[in-house]
Amino acid sequence: MGETRLLIVSDDQAAQGLLGQLCRTRGFDLSHAETVSLVHKYIAKGLMDLIVLDLDNHDIDGVRLLKALAAGRLSAPVVLMSHCDDRTLHAAQQVGIQHGLHMGRPLLKPLDESASVRSILDALEIHDPAITATDIREAIHGDQLRLHYQPLVDVKNGHVRNVEALLRWEHPDYGHLNPELVVSLAEKNGLIGLLTDWVLTTSLKACAEWRRQGWDFRVAVNITPGSLFQLDFADRVVNILNTVGVPPESLIVEITEGQAITEQLDVLETLARLRLARVSLAIDDFGTGYSSLGRLHSLPFTELKIDKSFVMDTPGDPRLEMVVRAIADLGKNLGLTVVAEGVATREAWDLVESMGCDIAQGYFISRPLPADMLTEWLYRWDVPTTVGTSKPGEAATPAQHRKKRNPGSPVATTSPTRVPARDG
Repeated sequence: MGETRLLIVSDDQAAQGLLGQLCRTRGFDLSHAETVSLVHKYIAKGLMDLIVLDLDNHDIDGVRLLKALAAGRLSAPVVLMSHCDDRTLHAAQQVGIQHGLHMGRPLLKPLDESASVRSILDALEIHDPAITATDIREAIHGDQLRLHYQPLVDVKNGHVRNVEALLRWEHPDYGHLNPELVVSLAEKNGLIGLLTDWVLTTSLKACAEWRRQGWDFRVAVNITPGSLFQLDFADRVVNILNTVGVPPESLIVEITEGQAITEQLDVLETLARLRLARVSLAIDDFGTGYSSLGRLHSLPFTELKIDKSFVMDTPGDPRLEMVVRAIADLGKNLGLTVVAEGVATREAWDLVESMGCDIAQGYFISRPLPADMLTEWLYRWDVPTTVGTSKPGEAATPAQHRKKRNPGSPVATTSPTRVPARDG
C-alpha cells in the first residue's frame, strides 16, 4: 500500500467506486467513513493526507463537520464534492476557508475522472507517482500515445458536424494513465509544446484522411494556457495545417473557460491571429469557470460549449433547465454555435434541441473511438428517429451527409479536440 492516506467521507457508492479506483491506481491508502464518529476515529488513529467530503451525505451535515474539523486543528487539505449548484458549493468552500482549513478544488457530481485526479493531486501538491518527464518524452517520440475521437452531431438533422480528439496513453509498465496528468506534467517540465504539436499533427492527419474519403467535418484541439502565451503558437498551428495539407477551417482550437486568462495581452494576440488565419475558436465548459459575460462578447470565439455537468442532470430539474436554456440563448444571441456536452440519453437530446442548441455530444451518440473505428461508425450511424429525414437503421454515407447539409453551410462545424481526455 502507498504512503499517502486519503479518507473519503461519502455514502455515494458511485463516487466511492471512482475515487477508490483512482487511489488504487496510484498506490494511495484509502479509507471510507459514512458517519461523523467514524470520521473522527480515522483522524484520531493517524494523520490523514487528504479528506474528500461529500456534502450530499444523508447522515452527515457537511458544513458542521467542516467547523468540527477546524476546531480539531485538522492540517490535511479538504476537497468538497456535491450535486449542489455552484453558489452553494462555493458558500460551503468559504466556510472551510474562513475557519482556517486548507480547501482543495471542489468537485461537482457526477464526478469526472480527470477533474477528480487533478483536484486530489493539486490538493496533495504531488504529481502522479507513475509518471515522469522522461516517460512523457518517450511516449511522444515513441508509439505509446493515441487519439480517440468522439463525434458531435447536429441536433436538427443528426448529421456529423465535427469530432473531438481525446488523448490516450498506454504506458508499457503502468498501463492506462490519466491524460490530465500527462498534460499537467508536460506543462511543468516544458514539454507542453511538443505534446500539443503531436496532438495537432495527429488529429489533422486523421482529418485529412476523412476528407479524402468524402467526410467534411472538422476536428478540434483543446489548448492549455501555456500554449496560448507562446508568441509562436499561432505560427506553429498554421505551419502544421500547411504541412498536413488541410484548410484552416478544418480546425477548432478549444479554450477552457476556467483558465481565466483571456485578458492577458499575449493571449489576446494569439486568439486574434488564429481567427485571422481562419481557425475557429471555442470556449469550453461554459458555466463552470471564470469567464466574464462582459468580456465574452468582445472575444473572437465562434463556439460555446455548455459543460456536461449541467446537461447530464438537466432532464427533470427545472432549475438546471433554466440554466442551460439561458446559456444557449446567450450563445445564440452572440452569434455563436452552441454545443451541449454530456448528452447521454434521448431525453437529453430532445431537451437540448428544444432549447436551441446546435450540436450535441455524448454517449447517446457514441463513446470516443480510435480513428479506424470512427470511420466504421460513420457508415453505421443511425440518426435518431424524428430527427431529419433519415430512417432508423439507414446507413449514412459521405455523399448523403454532403447532400443533406444545409445549402450554404460551412464545410462542417466542429467542437474542440482536447489534449486532456474528457469524455462527454
